[in-house]
Amino acid sequence: MSQSIKLTAEEIALIEQKRAEEKAIQEALLKSYDHYRERKIASHKETIVRQEKDEEQRKENYKTIFNELIKVSKFFRFDCTKKKTLTTVDLFELNENGDEIRYNADFSKHIKPKEVVKLDSYYYEMKIVYTGIVPEKHEYYVVPTSTYSKYSYRITGYKMQVQGTGVNSWDKRGQMTNAKTVHKKILEIVENKFRQIEYQKEQDSSNKRITDRFNIEFSKFVKNVTSIDKNTFNIKLDNGITIEIYGYENGDGDITFRKGKIAFPYQMDITSLISNLNDIKGEE
Repeated sequence: MSQSIKLTAEEIALIEQKRAEEKAIQEALLKSYDHYRERKIASHKETIVRQEKDEEQRKENYKTIFNELIKVSKFFRFDCTKKKTLTTVDLFELNENGDEIRYNADFSKHIKPKEVVKLDSYYYEMKIVYTGIVPEKHEYYVVPTSTYSKYSYRITGYKMQVQGTGVNSWDKRGQMTNAKTVHKKILEIVENKFRQIEYQKEQDSSNKRITDRFNIEFSKFVKNVTSIDKNTFNIKLDNGITIEIYGYENGDGDITFRKGKIAFPYQMDITSLISNLNDIKGEE
């Protein structure tokens, strides 16, 4: 049968004093700079570990998508570059409560850190580039986009999205799950870009022919041209009258001009107006 040990008042007082001293030491440790330093650095290291894990998962996602695309077409390349980065941890002096001292007494000035610790980390720069024939200075690539649970912010999978020169697909539009569909989309985009470029070349050639013709037919008014906008020639005569002349080229290459909006800065009688307008005509 166990017997309870009775402590004297003096012994109880010594035990309580010891507990109080240990508690004081523990509280002092929690408020100490060394403990604060170790805890803050450890927290940043944990964050870096999570970030690096996410980067490795992101890399795997790219590789998975690339492997699917390369089965459909050989014209894809996976670019992956590992980049070093530094995370800086600012460590400050502590007050009596163990809190960081970041400002002076009246909060009018920032206090510099007592110590700055730098932690190594990394991230990946990645692109799945389409390497087929594309217009000069154009680039098209595929990126994975996360899909999330309807009821939580949990990633449930990944889709593919085409991005690149002149492609407006920064939101949820254009997300695909099938590699064949992605490849087909890229081919459609590239074909459309080539058509646009050819159309613009033809348009620029036509514009030049119209301008050259205008300079011949309306040579005496060339000095009065204030601006040219899409084959619309804005002319300001010496007497202040402004007039627009439109140039057109039909399918046979014939170029014609017609007068457009007219404006004058003062009242003018109709006879004088007609006379001025008749002066604005091409060479016969």
